[in-house]
Amino acid sequence: MRGRPQALLALLLGVALAQQPGTEAVASVEQVAALIDQAQRQVVYVAPGLYSPPVAQALHRAAVQRGVQVLVLLEASQVNEPSSYGAALAFLAPERPLFVRVVQAVRTAPRLLLDSRVLVEGPLVAGDAFDTRPTALTRDYVRLAVEVDRFNRTWEKAGRCRPTAYLAAGELVLRCRI
Repeated sequence: MRGRPQALLALLLGVALAQQPGTEAVASVEQVAALIDQAQRQVVYVAPGLYSPPVAQALHRAAVQRGVQVLVLLEASQVNEPSSYGAALAFLAPERPLFVRVVQAVRTAPRLLLDSRVLVEGPLVAGDAFDTRPTALTRDYVRLAVEVDRFNRTWEKAGRCRPTAYLAAGELVLRCRI
């Protein structure tokens, strides 16, 4: 019974967010990936980690197939986790417009900035379909300006991910050196 009030609260928050002018609810990880697929110039991904296959594949497609600049900002403690796609994406950096940097902590909810015109914020950005907090999309100019400025300041201070690979117990291991 305890989960029901939390789920109801999350649903009400999602409805409230969707009712704000210029804000829409995002319902699934696949919808997040589809939004990335629509970007034409730049995708900015900021989250503690990158564990979602649909999101990682959409970031990969954006850089490799469409030549969209992809900037990925992850936490140093999570970029080298075995299930993280962060180090794998970093291997594309010399060949594609894809850059991975790391910080000690991401102090915001997971977010995407798409072409500096759309902000998607919430747990579905990181692929967390079990988190009941809402994920929302906004086109609010003031909010976007704040997020772009915050990202630019953080990006400049972030450490670069230098991809390395080695074999361990017969498996290829990809890591970021910072």
